Amino acid sequence: MRVALYSGVFKEDHDGATNTLFRLVESLRNQGVEVGIWTYSSVENARDHQFQFQLPSVPLPLFPDYRLSLPLKKLWTQLDEFRPDLIHIAVPDLTAISLVKYSQQRDIPVVASYHTNFPSYLDFFHLQLLKKTMWRSMTWLFNQMAYVYAPTGEAAAELRDNGVERIRIWSRGIDTERFNPRFRSIDIRKSWNALGKKVILYAGRLVPYKNLDTFVEIYRQAETSPDLNLRFVVAGEGPMRSKLEAVMPDAVFTGFLKGENLSKAYASADLFLFPSTTETIGNVVQEALASGIPAVVSDQGGGMEIVRCSNAGLIARGDNATDFLKKVRQLLADSTLYNRMRENGVVFAASKSWDRINGALIDDYHSLIGSGFSPTAHWSAVRPAEG
Repeated sequence: MRVALYSGVFKEDHDGATNTLFRLVESLRNQGVEVGIWTYSSVENARDHQFQFQLPSVPLPLFPDYRLSLPLKKLWTQLDEFRPDLIHIAVPDLTAISLVKYSQQRDIPVVASYHTNFPSYLDFFHLQLLKKTMWRSMTWLFNQMAYVYAPTGEAAAELRDNGVERIRIWSRGIDTERFNPRFRSIDIRKSWNALGKKVILYAGRLVPYKNLDTFVEIYRQAETSPDLNLRFVVAGEGPMRSKLEAVMPDAVFTGFLKGENLSKAYASADLFLFPSTTETIGNVVQEALASGIPAVVSDQGGGMEIVRCSNAGLIARGDNATDFLKKVRQLLADSTLYNRMRENGVVFAASKSWDRINGALIDDYHSLIGSGFSPTAHWSAVRPAEG
């Protein structure tokens, strides 16, 4: 089997979506599948059963972490030379449209995975009027696919509400060797000046659409609460860093972390705080639970589903800093509840094997290749969602 994967950015540890795709490629290669990766990132050294092709790109307005790749004519030539049996699209953009047209011409099954809720980001730039147009475009594209893979039931429901058909769940695994309570480090806590304090950790990109204004308000309320003795730690980079440092002078900013440094940061905290309302799943929440720290998350987005399924944290009202801080107090004041949720998170993580999760997706690939699925029929029959 030969799989063509279009990932946009393909840089390990860039974000949860790219890490997910790295693990998928690893699973495919382990099964001897030839993988062609089309990306606008710098092309890495080739590995066994893996080929990479770099696409030209331009900056994407408003979203500094993303670029828009350009589907030049050589894309089809590269695909013909690679001879894919199936195409997997991870970014719904112009290149994705070109790939769907190619699949139509060659009668090759094509699937997509839903990683990022781009329409929800528009709220943070006061561009709500564009959300309907963006959803119509995404829905039209997704409905050309044999399957669209959502990471959670919440994400699947959102797709369905916007008219997307043929949705399946492709969950996310956790590397419990990498994210594990054994990485807890007293030296890290000393460097944070956190001895005798409870550490509240945020990990992720420092961008507006992670709802970090709510995180700042939680910090402000905690700083004026004499019953709390907290140290806020922010792990990540992004355009909001300088603003956050200015309004959170007593917080620790670690910058971008990866490898064992990231593992130690998670395990050395006491609670994970994630106010984002735009997540399709929230990989960082799973990483925190695997590291032995309960989470407090928003009641909007995929992080909520992780906490509900694991019973390893609490859910606060989105955009409500007071309710977030109430949940933090509840967890830190009740050691029995805290320890139970801590244990629940570790047990939950142990059940999320990448081999099992990706194995089910690869089984779908084989089924589609053997089914005689033709994208041509869907291309002309599916129309954009109404509304």
